[in-house]
Amino acid sequence: MNVTALATDNQTYTPAEIDGIRAEIAALKDLSGLSWTELAREAGIPSGTLSPFATGSYSGDNQKIARNAKIWLMSRADKQEASRKLRRSPEFQKTPTASAFVETLMYAHTSPEIAVISGSPGTGKTFTAEHYAATNSNVYMTTMQPCTATVNTMLNALAEAMKLNERSQGKLSGAIGSKVRGAGALIIVDEASTWPPPRSSSCARFSTSTRSASF
Repeated sequence: MNVTALATDNQTYTPAEIDGIRAEIAALKDLSGLSWTELAREAGIPSGTLSPFATGSYSGDNQKIARNAKIWLMSRADKQEASRKLRRSPEFQKTPTASAFVETLMYAHTSPEIAVISGSPGTGKTFTAEHYAATNSNVYMTTMQPCTATVNTMLNALAEAMKLNERSQGKLSGAIGSKVRGAGALIIVDEASTWPPPRSSSCARFSTSTRSASF
C-alpha cells in the first residue's frame, strides 16, 4: 500500500501550490544534473509532459500532473532519507573483546610475527580490523575468499589492497615486498580460514619485511 499516494491522490492544489511544485522540480533538475527525459522516467510522467508542466506551459490537466509530481517528489525524498540512514555506519565501540583484538593487531604491527585472531562470527573481528586499518598508517587489509585460494589470486588480492599497479604474476611477490619492506607495515588478512596451508606458507615469507595478522 502506497501511503504517500493515499495522502495526495485526491488533493486539489491552488495555483500557488502548483507553482511551488514546479519550483521543486526545477530545483531538483538543477541540483541533480539530470535531463528532463531522465527525470520524467524516474517520475513516471511522460517527458513531453513534465518539462512543459515544470515551465508553466502545459495546457493539459495541471492538477493531475501536480498530484503525480508531488507523489514522486515525496517518494523520492523518503527514499533518499532511508538511503542516508542505511549508509550511516555504526561507530566503533572499544568493548573488551574489541580491545583484545586491537591489542593483538598492535602486537602484530610492532613485531616481526604473524598474529592470528580467531572468534565466533559476530564478535566484531572484521569491524575492529577495518577500524584499525582506517586509524593507522601503512596498514593493508584484504579479505580472502574461496576464489583467492591460489597463490596468484592471493597475491592479486594483496596487491589490490596496496593499490599496486603491477600485474605481472611473476613480479607480484617482489612488488608487494618492495612496498612494505622497511615501512613498518601491517597486512591484515580477513577470512584467512579460506586459505589452504600451502597458501598461508607462501605469504609467511613477507614476515621478514612486514607484519601480518590473520582472522
